[in-house]
Amino acid sequence: TVAGDSTSTTRTSTKEVGVLAGDDDTRDYHYTEMLDRVFSLLRERNPTLSTRTRHAMPPPQLVRVGTRKTMWSNFAQICQLMRRSPEHVQSFILAELGTEGSLDANVRLLIKGRFMPK
Repeated sequence: TVAGDSTSTTRTSTKEVGVLAGDDDTRDYHYTEMLDRVFSLLRERNPTLSTRTRHAMPPPQLVRVGTRKTMWSNFAQICQLMRRSPEHVQSFILAELGTEGSLDANVRLLIKGRFMPK
């Protein structure tokens, strides 16, 4: 027990034991029981957190521009689906591909090099 602490927590080997706030009894709960209780309360109060939604990500539409450049034409749509700024995704993609590129006025990514989707 920690002196001056409002919660009573004792460490027994690798399991932590504590008292849940608001309980009438002073029974000690194991860490996993308290964790299960927290997650069940979250599911009760926020049902949208427990449901998983799937989003279909379209494949990148790549078009060759000349002989040395590739244009990713649906780049803005994919960034919106991922809820990321185009600049952030651009810096990630260019770092992963190890090349240079830029965004045009229509938020399409122009990449130096020849790339095609698998």
